Amino acid sequence: MQLISDLEASLVDEESYFRTHLVKEDIARLRKLQALAASTDGRDGFMLEGMSIGWTQNDMRTHQIKDVVEAFLAAFHAFETGAKSVDDEAQLYAAWRAFDMERMEKLIRCL
Repeated sequence: MQLISDLEASLVDEESYFRTHLVKEDIARLRKLQALAASTDGRDGFMLEGMSIGWTQNDMRTHQIKDVVEAFLAAFHAFETGAKSVDDEAQLYAAWRAFDMERMEKLIRCL
């Protein structure tokens, strides 16, 4: 998946310990989602299980970013289970950027 490759490549030049740690956690989450997409029956099961893979510590604050996580999960599932078209990938990246921005905006205060 190109998103994972891009995140891995971003680690090379990253100077922030916090961002490096977060990107590594994100890569692990994305790999979990890949396995989940391959093992769950249908979008609903994927969405349900995907909401609780550790988006926040112990998922205690995931409800605060629920909308963007759900939008990302929907785009991820469409990409992983579909034809992996350029449009699907563009939607995946847009959903990822929206998730990442919202997460940083809402959750940065908890550090």
